[in-house]
Amino acid sequence: MLRLPLPGLSAGLAATAVLAVPFAAVAQEEHSQPPAESPSTAEPQVESHPTPTENEEKEKEEHVTDSAKKHHEGENEKEEKEKEGEGEEKEPDWEVTGDFVAGATTIDVLSEGRGGAPSAFDSTRIAAYSLLVGVERRLGERWKVGARIPLIDAHISSRTGASDSRSAQLVGNLEIEGAYIFAKGEHWEIEGSVEVALPTAGGKEQPSAHELADEPDMEFKSRSIDRFAAARAASFTRGLYSSSLFESGRLGLVPRISAVVRAGNLTVVPMVKVENLIDVTGDAEQSYIGEITGGVRGSYKVASHFEPGLHVFINARYTSPAEFDALVLEPFVRFPVGPVIPQVAVLVPVAGDLADDKTFGVRAAVTGEF
Repeated sequence: MLRLPLPGLSAGLAATAVLAVPFAAVAQEEHSQPPAESPSTAEPQVESHPTPTENEEKEKEEHVTDSAKKHHEGENEKEEKEKEGEGEEKEPDWEVTGDFVAGATTIDVLSEGRGGAPSAFDSTRIAAYSLLVGVERRLGERWKVGARIPLIDAHISSRTGASDSRSAQLVGNLEIEGAYIFAKGEHWEIEGSVEVALPTAGGKEQPSAHELADEPDMEFKSRSIDRFAAARAASFTRGLYSSSLFESGRLGLVPRISAVVRAGNLTVVPMVKVENLIDVTGDAEQSYIGEITGGVRGSYKVASHFEPGLHVFINARYTSPAEFDALVLEPFVRFPVGPVIPQVAVLVPVAGDLADDKTFGVRAAVTGEF
């Protein structure tokens, strides 16, 4: 019987088994993988392309997105512009004014004597009531045009009793104005204008004392002279601030320059103008009268509906005979209520001929802007 060395064989078999384990694992892994597809049996890979419907939907979505983006940007720009313009107020296109002044003054009027007494110059006290109505239109940012005319009623009373009391009514001169803002800042502007007062007022200027002395039998129409005196009295009670509106028989040419300066609630308005009053009847003692008027108006808005202020102005005649007619103080209060601005004021001449004649005026005015 053949005998084999078992210990050696056992060791060899053990080593063989150890070496065979990795190969068996590899074989098992290969066996577990799916068989590779042959080129003939593999399904072809088709590249996917969006359909026309998908393209249209995508374009619509992009268009909607762009529109929404533009709308959002437009809203933002609009909000920014609104924020920038919050402090800016659009100037109204129209302005309508009604300015009523009641007052009294003293004037020497050529009057018919009582009981057949000869006519003579009589010291009279005239109570005058004048309503100045006006309208103004803004043309763009720089130009303005407007028109004004006064309506006058007066009661004439003799201070000496030499003549009877009487009344007079008339319409004053129609004034047409054109204005241009030639310099403008954020809180200020400078305006130049020309006013033309057409000689539409009733009445006739009375002859001078010298003319009456030279011709005692001179004929005159007392009613016409009373209307002239009524217009002159209305001008006096307004402080001679707008003489061209009340001068019967005269054409008025009035260049003016003014400014508006705002600082917070404070508003200051300086103004100067020259009134050229030209006789168109040929009967006036002076064919030309020249006056200069200047002043400053200041106001402070204490509350939204309460704005007190003071207007100080002068009037002086520079043609012969040169006269200082008036220095006038006009304290006033405005009550702005939306587009409507009521105002009350008192006109007090403190120097000049008007002060000597004990002239005064009380103003009630309203301005509507729209």
